[in-house]
Amino acid sequence: MKNNFYQKVLKRVVMFVAPLVFLLSVMSFAQAEEYTIDLENYNVSIWDFSGSYTESRDDMTLSYTLIQDAKGKLTGFGTFDYPSDDISIDVEIKGKVKGKNNIVTLKYKVKGKDADGNKLKDKVSLELDESSLSLVGIKKRKLCSKEAGCEKTEESVSLDVPDGMTGEARFSLDAESDESDKKLEGTGKLTLSNGDMYNLSVKGKYKSKKNETKYKLKGADGPAKGIKAKLTIDEGSGDATFIKGKAFGQQLDFIATNYITTEYSVVCDPDTSLCWQDPQREAYNYDDEGMRAFEADQYCSELILGGFEDWRVPAITELRSITAGFPGTETGGACPVVDGNITYPEAQFSLSCFNLAEGVTGNGPGDNGCYLKPGFTGTCDKPDPFGGHPLEHVAFERPSDEDIWRGVLMFENGSVLFNHACTLVDVRCVRDDDGSPIVECVERKKKEACNPGKTKNCECSGFGDRPDGIQTCNESGNCWGPCECTKS
Repeated sequence: MKNNFYQKVLKRVVMFVAPLVFLLSVMSFAQAEEYTIDLENYNVSIWDFSGSYTESRDDMTLSYTLIQDAKGKLTGFGTFDYPSDDISIDVEIKGKVKGKNNIVTLKYKVKGKDADGNKLKDKVSLELDESSLSLVGIKKRKLCSKEAGCEKTEESVSLDVPDGMTGEARFSLDAESDESDKKLEGTGKLTLSNGDMYNLSVKGKYKSKKNETKYKLKGADGPAKGIKAKLTIDEGSGDATFIKGKAFGQQLDFIATNYITTEYSVVCDPDTSLCWQDPQREAYNYDDEGMRAFEADQYCSELILGGFEDWRVPAITELRSITAGFPGTETGGACPVVDGNITYPEAQFSLSCFNLAEGVTGNGPGDNGCYLKPGFTGTCDKPDPFGGHPLEHVAFERPSDEDIWRGVLMFENGSVLFNHACTLVDVRCVRDDDGSPIVECVERKKKEACNPGKTKNCECSGFGDRPDGIQTCNESGNCWGPCECTKS
């Protein structure tokens, strides 16, 4: 009897546990991953210029339709009308769209011939002006008629991009893992700003050491052929850390900089071995009117931040290492102002150092519309009370011919120049990263020590009678950071 009782209990346990084990085993290899990656967040855009266009000059009108495929190939058709010469020609269009480093170009040929032997041949070269949503460039035309012979002309062209096209795009992924939980496979979509959607095949591989998944995306059908991309997604944040590929003739490129950010306003860039004050001095105090260049020198030399006292005003080339959005002044850009080995006139007449395009101010890819690299924070719209423009960020170099000027970078548009040493400026101090750890906690208690983000006064020792500094409580609320001080 006793054995029968245990057998019945065991049978019930097995009946209950077996389905549960099966369910858990199914769940372990049928886990779904869904992500939406908005490419605009990574300074990546995709443009489709398919649409109708009309060009008119004098008595001539060219009306045509462009079709751009996922490989960037342009085809089209249209009509050229010249009523005063009684010419009407059906035309065909062939060309290509290319995009790299956020520069998008269109090159295409327009050809046609009517029954009377009249011929039209246009060679068009355009570049996207993203700020005005227009295509601008040059058209070379050869028009031949039986009556007047051949005439060659060259003229500027400006066309509006099709309605609804802004360059914004997003990838949507839906993939399931296999039994190993390491390989994933599924489908996806690329959605453009005009609402057009393209089907993708998705394959992925999970890397447990870095807690990231690497995906390969590929166009799944005819209209999507030509779309290829590789994505790396951080499983902790859900953000993309790497994007590379091609779609509609344009390269897709994004690599997240591996910045190390502390709770105490310090960002260290391993690519340059520099640590930066972040954000810049008095970034969000709009009552602050800036300081003179010599005051910035003193401010940085006296700054105590992150436990370090070796801060300084950055060099021009160091400031250029943290700007983004204007290729001319990014590291390796065409702007020749990299140090003080240039005269003031040479610098001021170097157009490659100035971002003069319309509508660029405050439209950079970084924080608050600044021309800042990802990973940095700050502002670029604090007004200079005398300059009629935002405060410039100062560097320590002077030009080789006169010492009354100082190098500056305008983070509202990315321009680099020299300005008078007595001009009011902003400053973001820098130090060489020698590998020493940044001090994050100087006061820690077992119980909660403070409210996250709260500040308190602290004594700045070593400089005699000086103002109190500031300590900040970390996000965990369990320690106070080092005393952050400056005499200035």
